[in-house]
Amino acid sequence: MATLTEALGIIGVLLILVGLGLAFAGRKLWTPFMSLVGAILGGAVGFIVGQYYVGGTFGPLLLGLIGSILGSILFNYLVKIALALIAAGIPAILTYFALRGDPVADQTAQDTPVIVAILVLLIVFALAYYLVEELIGIVTAVVGGFLLGAGVFLLTTNVNLAIAAAAIVFLAGAILQTLAVRAAKKGAAWRLRWRRSQPGQPVVPTYNPPPPPPSPTPPPQSSPTPNPESTPPPPPPYP
Repeated sequence: MATLTEALGIIGVLLILVGLGLAFAGRKLWTPFMSLVGAILGGAVGFIVGQYYVGGTFGPLLLGLIGSILGSILFNYLVKIALALIAAGIPAILTYFALRGDPVADQTAQDTPVIVAILVLLIVFALAYYLVEELIGIVTAVVGGFLLGAGVFLLTTNVNLAIAAAAIVFLAGAILQTLAVRAAKKGAAWRLRWRRSQPGQPVVPTYNPPPPPPSPTPPPQSSPTPNPESTPPPPPPYP
């Protein structure tokens, strides 16, 4: 029993840390977090399939490793879909338990709580996927608050304290991330407005051909040198 309590305490601390990170920095941590979630889910599915169809020791481990790699890659490239699924899964689960659904008694999953939970899942998934860019901060704050509340509950087994902590972290994280998104959008709009307000148009460089080469100058005319044989004799002196 002590070992189980310690394990639940460690899981609770991890959930609290992950919840705080998602609530206050979800936009930055969401992609690696979804890769981790995809690796865990893919590894679990691969291990279960290996246990059921292969058996032994190495077969389930190998399929679990392959599923972990594939799940990490899938969730990394399908972040929006994964975000919408998680955002829709939380209210669907809460709706199911709020309507007092009993999975043991309802083996065929045809009772009213199951149908209502599926409808909630589909509707919230469609809305979250359509508005994922605008609501990513709020959704990550919701997920972070939910994980933190789960961690607090595992540590203290106090439902009221867990709900209060989850609500406080959700509100604080949603407000801070929304302000950060608005500040980023205002900064981008201000930079665009500043670029448009700059006078003048960008100077397009034009090609100026080189000047033509100068025309060759003729060589200078030299005066002819007199030939002494062809020069007439001087006249005799005047008496």
